[in-house]
Amino acid sequence: MRKHQFLSASVLLALGLSAGISACTSDGGFQNPLNPTAQLRVLDVSSSETGRFVGIRQEIKQVNNQNVLVYTYAEPVVKLELLAGYPNVTFSSFSSKITLADGTQLPTKTYPLSKGTSGAGEISIQFPIMSSDRDLQNVVFAGDNAPRVRDGSASVVLLGTDVNGNRIQVPLTVPISFESLAFSDNPLPPTAPTPTPSASASTASNSGGQ
Repeated sequence: MRKHQFLSASVLLALGLSAGISACTSDGGFQNPLNPTAQLRVLDVSSSETGRFVGIRQEIKQVNNQNVLVYTYAEPVVKLELLAGYPNVTFSSFSSKITLADGTQLPTKTYPLSKGTSGAGEISIQFPIMSSDRDLQNVVFAGDNAPRVRDGSASVVLLGTDVNGNRIQVPLTVPISFESLAFSDNPLPPTAPTPTPSASASTASNSGGQ
């Protein structure tokens, strides 16, 4: 009788392990077959402006016949794929934490978003990080001068909920750059010419040698 009970327990344990392994998701988590969680894949991260890196550009333009500094923004665009057989997702917000090349870290900020999937397939989402966060512009182009650093990165987390009520988070990192068409890219100041000794100094030097 005890041998029969032991075998039954062993069979149940084996069945439980088998179900757990079959429900294992691609990210290492476990899916509840009665309440599956949406599965998304990051396909690509690009710039909203063709031929430009994600970031901020400073340049001079004429406005009312006057030269003024203006800033233009290239925003990150992420392409996601909702895997077939998983529930749709509604994204309600995203967070962004920016780190500059010199080690400066700006506070994490959260922005509203209204974007959702409609069945399996691809979806593109643009994040207005560069244009929405004027603190970033003020830190990089302090006093409307040349950029203090040329690049950095943004750690972005896309936040949402699928139709089964599961919380969805999609993290990604976006390289960003800062450029100026108004100031020189040369980081070194101009070298001052070496002064030529005056005639009086030369005469005094000769007199001291006699």
